Amino acid sequence: MTWLTARRMGIIVAMALVAGLIKFLPANIFEARINVALPSPWSAAVSGTVWDGHGVLRAGQSAEALRIPLTWKFDLAALLGLTASWELASTSSAISGTTNLGIGWSALNLRNAALTFDAGALAPHHPLLALAAPSGSIQVSTPNGKTLVLHTRDTFRLNGELHVAATAFSVRPLSGNLSGDYTAKLSAQDARVSYTVRQRKGALNLDGNGSIDMASRGLSYSGLIAPSPELPEAMLQQLKSIGKAAPDGRLRLDWTTQW
Repeated sequence: MTWLTARRMGIIVAMALVAGLIKFLPANIFEARINVALPSPWSAAVSGTVWDGHGVLRAGQSAEALRIPLTWKFDLAALLGLTASWELASTSSAISGTTNLGIGWSALNLRNAALTFDAGALAPHHPLLALAAPSGSIQVSTPNGKTLVLHTRDTFRLNGELHVAATAFSVRPLSGNLSGDYTAKLSAQDARVSYTVRQRKGALNLDGNGSIDMASRGLSYSGLIAPSPELPEAMLQQLKSIGKAAPDGRLRLDWTTQW
């Protein structure tokens, strides 16, 4: 037996041992750790095994609390890359779709994501979202063959691509009849996220790009905007005050801020 063959056999045996352990390991032994990691008011209850099981994410403890059922199945092939990975699925009205979530030594990996979020249903359960009061449907996906990696050690680092499509989306400053359809592509490299955004339908008609810098807490946008006359007068005047008129009648915005 050659060294290479022996090495392959060793990998196969190791994977079989790990798979055998995971196959029967109860999922609820990790429930307390999961609940410590979840932000308030979210909590989780899980059952089944680490290999194959189901659970519920719950926003609060009242009878009317939002409940999001989840199912998972372990991805054995991911062990070749020294990553524990699961295929997750949800069929709730607030979050639906599937994704592959991997946990490495110091990172979380997201791939094959195809998720739909109901912004209005989720907004009351996060302080910043509640303030903006968004509504509409948001589809989030990762490009085929691409992995989004969130590094979990030291400072914030995110690497990869993400696509977003929002339908009938609006926030508190815009009335419901001024909602719009948006598409965005995000490309992350460490602490900086670059994005392009288009509004195919709605009150702002955006066409531009910008960046989000997590280290400096900076946000920028550069591009064109054609605001609808139906926007509130105060918002129209504010946009005109910070934009420059383009030859086609739209406004050119070069805007930066910090949060």
